[in-house]
Amino acid sequence: ATWSVNTESPENLHQANKNSVASTVALSCRKRLNTEEGWWSEVEGKVRERVEEKATILEDWGMAGIDLLLGCFGPALEVLSAQYPVLHQDGTQVRPEEIFQVTRKTLIKHLFKKYTDSHDLLLDKEMQFYSVIWSLLQAQSFDFDEARQIALAVGIEIKELENRKILKKDKGDLTFLTPDERLKKRSFDIEGDLFLSQVDILHALFCTAETGGSNGVNSLVKRMNWFEDKAVLQVLEVAYQVLPQTDKFPMRKQLEDIVTWVDSWSKFFRDEGIWDKKQKEKEVYQTEINYE
Repeated sequence: ATWSVNTESPENLHQANKNSVASTVALSCRKRLNTEEGWWSEVEGKVRERVEEKATILEDWGMAGIDLLLGCFGPALEVLSAQYPVLHQDGTQVRPEEIFQVTRKTLIKHLFKKYTDSHDLLLDKEMQFYSVIWSLLQAQSFDFDEARQIALAVGIEIKELENRKILKKDKGDLTFLTPDERLKKRSFDIEGDLFLSQVDILHALFCTAETGGSNGVNSLVKRMNWFEDKAVLQVLEVAYQVLPQTDKFPMRKQLEDIVTWVDSWSKFFRDEGIWDKKQKEKEVYQTEINYE
């Protein structure tokens, strides 16, 4: 079972602008009554179902970000530990680390299904990683090890993201480069006709909006024929739900302005009800609620 105790304040200096949990997540254990061994081929599907089910419940209770990820680990481990040992076909034992990665993959799939209203996912690997980090870790700088696990779950290497200048190493952490920083490093060319990733498209829009306003954005969208591009529309749809809106990172408001400036995009957001979608605030329940 997973219990969450609201113990952390976002105003704490050691928490500020970092992907720190808003709570202490405790895992409670019971003595196993069943000593019958199981097979991973039968258990894996049950783990995925349990994570999907619990993720929905935890979100309904207001849990988001890294707390949501940690909150799904307990139910996943419960499924694994119902039998002992759980074995692969070659006879090797399934380790908890494997369960954690299955949990990440399942939660990521769940999030994109929610953000896109179960439509086919059209995001490239870079944009998937960028979106998941903002959704789950909710910070510009984040722990290398957890980011690496998320990258593996998405299907991309951290080195690829470094080479694309989407992020950089900062001591033991990783940090997203801002759109302006990436433009100065020539990661993309807002005057060009080729963007190598959807993160480049998003950042090009931000940089164009800053320098050219509404006319500049519409000129770029017209030149690239992005008015009705389904993949670009999905980039905007997902980004609007995961990007932060704080004094330091007012990215959601900036994106809202960009979408409003383009008539076809504004109509798409209105028709699809995207304006009404807001990333849930972190609200972690006290110990009287059992997340089992």
